Amino acid sequence: MAQVYDRHLQPADLKNTQFALLATLSLEGPLSVNALAEEMAMDRTTLTRNLKVLDRRDLVKIGPGPDARTKSIDLTRAGRARLKKALPLWQNAQAHVLNQFGSGSWRTLQKELKEMEELARAFE
Repeated sequence: MAQVYDRHLQPADLKNTQFALLATLSLEGPLSVNALAEEMAMDRTTLTRNLKVLDRRDLVKIGPGPDARTKSIDLTRAGRARLKKALPLWQNAQAHVLNQFGSGSWRTLQKELKEMEELARAFE
């Protein structure tokens, strides 16, 4: 499934995980690394690795947080522009998946994934 979204996002030079990070920061940011990891249901190591790539490409800004132990992550102007370019590509990918998978099956899958996420969080 990730490859379908990656192919659709290729003209924006983004992977699906990178798109999701930019979109989350656009809606919720700026966020601390911990808050972003929680929002994305991603471990900090994986998140940090992904953020370094986005930072090198000047799509996110990693700065000091409210105290010396935290960092704050936000979109840059270039990150907002890339997200704007990528959004219609993601929407096309989503339409393709829904068309191929069927909306009823998609809703069932989303419900089951949400239940799995809640179960995983219960063990944290």
